[in-house]
Amino acid sequence: MEQKPRKRPNLWTIFNLYEPRSIIMRHLDTKSALNLYQTSWSMRHHFLYNEWDINTRLKRFVKHPLRFRSQLGHSNALI
Repeated sequence: MEQKPRKRPNLWTIFNLYEPRSIIMRHLDTKSALNLYQTSWSMRHHFLYNEWDINTRLKRFVKHPLRFRSQLGHSNALI
């Protein structure tokens, strides 16, 4: 049985792995991160739902970030 040759990984495949992604993100300034964000729809989706998701960041401080943000809106509060 003949094996198929393995595909060479592309940037997205490598970026999807946690360790390389965290190392890359740690070294990017804002302009570079925005440039990377604009390279593809997949990259935009990743940034919006992983890197820049405010709810993920707020979980360090509150149990229910959506409720917390909703209450901030009702109170016209800003943090």
